[in-house]
Amino acid sequence: SGCRLETCRVVGAGGYGVIVEDGRNCGVRGGEFTDLGGGGVALVDGNRRTLEPSGHFVEDATIHAIGRRYRMYRPAVWLVGVGQRASHNRIFDAPHSAVLFFGNDLTIEGNDIHHVCREANDCGAIYTGRSGLLRGNVIRGNFIHEILGFGGRYCRTIYLDDGFAAAEISGNVFWQVPWGVFLGGAQDNFIHDNLFVDCATPIFADDRGLGWMKGHVDGRIDRFRREGQNCGCRLAEPPYATKYPEILDAYVKKDLHQPFGNRIERNVFWKGSGEFMKKAAGGMGTGDWWFRKSFSKCPPDIVAVTNNLVDVDPKLVDIASGDFTLAPDSPAFGIGFRPVDFRSIGPRDEKTRGCPR
Repeated sequence: SGCRLETCRVVGAGGYGVIVEDGRNCGVRGGEFTDLGGGGVALVDGNRRTLEPSGHFVEDATIHAIGRRYRMYRPAVWLVGVGQRASHNRIFDAPHSAVLFFGNDLTIEGNDIHHVCREANDCGAIYTGRSGLLRGNVIRGNFIHEILGFGGRYCRTIYLDDGFAAAEISGNVFWQVPWGVFLGGAQDNFIHDNLFVDCATPIFADDRGLGWMKGHVDGRIDRFRREGQNCGCRLAEPPYATKYPEILDAYVKKDLHQPFGNRIERNVFWKGSGEFMKKAAGGMGTGDWWFRKSFSKCPPDIVAVTNNLVDVDPKLVDIASGDFTLAPDSPAFGIGFRPVDFRSIGPRDEKTRGCPR
């Protein structure tokens, strides 16, 4: 309990650089983790049945050149459990994901993430999925940029896969990414106050739960009806019934096959130079390039999209030098947009704040 690894340099490990498992309020602060055979830092603990948080954290670290031996599913940061935090890290040069998370009340904030997913396509810089119980998660204030995927054939940036619920995604800056936020049949996600610049498809949503994934969703519903639980968590009893009452409401009143409850509000979508989109997508296409959806069976208005700024110059201070701060007279403020302090992203040591190219 309360153990920390501070300002250390971990180099050349055959697997993960650090694993924090069991205990409470332990973590990594500062330092560099590089040339690793597997992932960077894994945080594993917290009780998903009682929702007791672990308090584990990794912050202000630089993690790069990972996955040298085990290429896939060895992220820079693994968050598994309840009540963990990955904040103000710089993550780059990885063959697969920067952050994988699976749990509740997890926070991913203030990170500078770039040049990851270099050897994969069906993956995300930040990825999770396959559960509707992963509630209370927050992804905010991150700068995620210059990500394309293997062979230029696309990958996702924030990938909420296969009926995932739920996360709040706010205050992030996306620059030169092919897919910004990808909702793979996902539910109850709140996407607001994000800045998307020069992204091929900023937001995408589909209704896979009504198609090829229907059997998987049927299994969730059947377990709840037989046992009142799903994945070992009793949804009709505390703490889930009191902390996440929307879960029980969904299982009783809604069609879990549909991607309901997603909201897209107060975001800024700007094409910028458009050069990345032309390279990544063969042109910007037509129609609503900023929000694309593939709904074959569910109603087209199943995702609420309101009060966004689209194709209007937000007056960024200096994109060329990597400054995405809004000018005081930016039209984004007219929709109530609340920008992140761009200078606070990444490790908070002044000497390491610059973004390596």
